[in-house]
Amino acid sequence: MTSKTYITKPIAQQNNTTQTATRQSGNDHKTAVEWGGHLLRLYKQQLWLQTDIEILACPTRKWPPGHNELNLGHGIGQLILKGGACPSGEFSVGARINMQEAVISQGGHHKSLKNLFQTFGIPPWLRDCIPLCKLDGELVAMGDWCFDQRFASWLSENNVELCWQPRNPLLQFVLTQQHSSDL
Repeated sequence: MTSKTYITKPIAQQNNTTQTATRQSGNDHKTAVEWGGHLLRLYKQQLWLQTDIEILACPTRKWPPGHNELNLGHGIGQLILKGGACPSGEFSVGARINMQEAVISQGGHHKSLKNLFQTFGIPPWLRDCIPLCKLDGELVAMGDWCFDQRFASWLSENNVELCWQPRNPLLQFVLTQQHSSDL
């Protein structure tokens, strides 16, 4: 005779705890449950599974003149200027934590950096991981999403494409979501 062991009670208790935490949290981006070495988060009614408990922020780096690739390490990956080298002027990459509160002019409208992150659907805990590109001190791109008209014109005129290749699966998902909404 074989016996079966069921573990339904702890799972049900964990589920009840998660549901209670979700109901009690007014801002769903603050709901997080650590489970089995992973972090499960709720953002805009979507569950996000973070396998790395901590994703490090994008480092601040100046783009070396004459180079077309910039390695950002960690899970952030790399930025590539396909078809050419970096533009003239000071071209740098960093995270939002290393930047003053930026206001971006986009199509005649001004948006805060926070509004751009929200528009792109990027959860708050991933925002410091997104590489922000600055040219001569002006924010021109987020990841490989160019929103500065002058920088976009430079890319087009020089047949250059800004391409971000993240290594972390969550950042890859964010990138895929953004690219699919561009179509």
